[in-house]
Amino acid sequence: MITDSTAAGPVFDHLHRLTDGRGAEIVYDNVGEKTWDETLRSVGKGGRVIVVGATTGGFPPADLQRVFVRQISIFGSTTGNMREYRDLIRVAAQGQLTPVIDSVYAMDDYPKALARLEAAEQF
Repeated sequence: MITDSTAAGPVFDHLHRLTDGRGAEIVYDNVGEKTWDETLRSVGKGGRVIVVGATTGGFPPADLQRVFVRQISIFGSTTGNMREYRDLIRVAAQGQLTPVIDSVYAMDDYPKALARLEAAEQF
């Protein structure tokens, strides 16, 4: 069912509360298979999905009825080209990037680290 949210997850629920049930105008998805259903549920009528990766797999189930009934546009983007990627690798290899490290945990403290991620408390 197109409007059924019974199988929706926390992102969908939060987003639909924030938008009074309209959904997002644009959803960026870099995860792929694992989040695809929630991605399609989260985008509003006439909205766009920008696919920038597929870290959990590139063959998600497609709810085609949701796509055409809600008039969802799906776009793919690499967010860069090979020259830019090579430049990035060169700069990283030269040590010119300074990563921002939010927190450091000992391996035994992984439950605390996961709880921090789940609560969206990380930088």
